[in-house]
Amino acid sequence: MTFTLLEVVAGITCVAVIAGVIAFARLTRRLSGTAREIEYAARRVSALTPAVESLIDDGRAQLEELQSLTHNTSQIVGDVQAVTGEASAATVNVVRLLEDRVVGRYAAIIAGTRAGLNVLRRARGGNGSETDERRIGVLADQEINKEGNQ
Repeated sequence: MTFTLLEVVAGITCVAVIAGVIAFARLTRRLSGTAREIEYAARRVSALTPAVESLIDDGRAQLEELQSLTHNTSQIVGDVQAVTGEASAATVNVVRLLEDRVVGRYAAIIAGTRAGLNVLRRARGGNGSETDERRIGVLADQEINKEGNQ
């Protein structure tokens, strides 16, 4: 049994064709599985698209509400700062007025004390102690200066 070259080539060709058909069948099966998976993924994307669009629209609406809220909050903060500034200025004015009245009261008390000492001195006939009067005057002046500096 001798085979001619043509027969050997024909046998090898048949084996190659059979191997090619088997490889083609495997490839076709894999491609059909991949095509089914792609089709499934496409259906899932199609089903999820409205939900994603709705989610994006809700997010956009929430973002607009947040921007509006931030704007309103900024306006409120500005108003609060203005009111705080006005309250601070009013408080400073009230404190100054009270300080002035307190200093005025101390000055009135001290003036009354001096006048009283002068009356006592005159009533005694000039025998009042001038050093006591000076001490009271110096202490009164120091008290007025303390109150005025605070």
